[in-house]
Amino acid sequence: MTILRVENLSLTLPNGSHLFSNVHFSLELDKRNPRILAVRGPSGSGKTTLLKCLAQLIPYNSGKITLDGRTPEQYGITEWRSRVMYVPQRPPILPGTPAKFLETVNTFAAQKKRQSKCINSIDLAAGWNLAPETWDKEWNQLSGGEMQRIAIACAISCEPDVLLLDEPTSALDPETCQLVEQSLKSYTCIWITHNPEQEQRMATCTLTLDAEDGAEFVKSNTMGLPIPTESPIKINLSHQEVARIIEELEKAYTTTTVEWIPAAPIADLLSRELGYEDEEEFNDALGGTFVELLNTLPNVQTQTGEKGEVRFKVVPEPPEEEWKARKLTLRITDQIPELEFAIQRNGMKKIDSLYNHIGNAIFELGTHVRTAPLSDDHQDKIVDCITSLNDLLDVPAPWTCIVEDPSGISEFSDMTGVEVA
Repeated sequence: MTILRVENLSLTLPNGSHLFSNVHFSLELDKRNPRILAVRGPSGSGKTTLLKCLAQLIPYNSGKITLDGRTPEQYGITEWRSRVMYVPQRPPILPGTPAKFLETVNTFAAQKKRQSKCINSIDLAAGWNLAPETWDKEWNQLSGGEMQRIAIACAISCEPDVLLLDEPTSALDPETCQLVEQSLKSYTCIWITHNPEQEQRMATCTLTLDAEDGAEFVKSNTMGLPIPTESPIKINLSHQEVARIIEELEKAYTTTTVEWIPAAPIADLLSRELGYEDEEEFNDALGGTFVELLNTLPNVQTQTGEKGEVRFKVVPEPPEEEWKARKLTLRITDQIPELEFAIQRNGMKKIDSLYNHIGNAIFELGTHVRTAPLSDDHQDKIVDCITSLNDLLDVPAPWTCIVEDPSGISEFSDMTGVEVA
């Protein structure tokens, strides 16, 4: 039987501290009895980073990962990623449509060797309340829930040995979430979830990350039964959940006709949508009250009414033409043109992954080609650039990026392979 085996995997941060250490587990790949490993741990313990290490998207310091006794290097990184496939919580916004993206994925050499073409992504997602015509929309026109379902359907159609799922249903309503869960029970998954009820429904085993105590792997016998633990489950708020909270605040503010919105009903709505039993449990995860969280957000203002009720409003970002230009260049290779960034007039930092920066550049270049009057030569050069950038998102080996930032204020969560000049 094929086994995914992880032995003593460790990743050390630039300051010398361990993000996680000595992670070890083995997962049997049995199509008749699929295993689902739930990854748990406090925010910042490295759950998402662990999944990216398993997919060979970022390097780790020590340890060994094998599938059927073979390492990623023995398979080749591209084939490994087709076998051990990472599905992010928020897929990057790409140029074109999901249908075109799926068509492109199916042309990859590593994928051609594996696909039986028995799984139709569009039909699969239709069973999750996703209309087939959604696949012909531009990526930037899709909701978070639509993108999540499309990403999962695309991944399943690629028929990987293991799905690495980073909060894959966080943007779905309860009914659709259960439909997706029912499908995923047929596949071997390593799954990050902050919803304890979902963990009990789905997980056959758990992996708990702890920066101080290493990692603990616990098996359970039957899917859907509570997983025994020595202490109650501790719910922690992930950075993905914080991003969703900010997104929901902005959505609520843009759809209302009043300037100040009552905070209490929004807190109740968010606690339920994020899977917490009540607002008290939500506050425990926040490490404070919802109002205290609002007061930490730079684009949110709060006020207290005469009866003590708290209201808030979202301050919109300044228009892009008022942003302060800053020389920040990301030079990836000699063949890839430089990508320049800007910060807002108020100096707020842009926090994102390099993967998403490149994805945004692809989208903007694609929009420019479709809308701007260009010479054939100029258009060909931009298309070549887009092709190179897309190739960069599916490279067979890690690449080095060089960031030129005269201001010296750029920061990276992982400096591996990054030089700041």
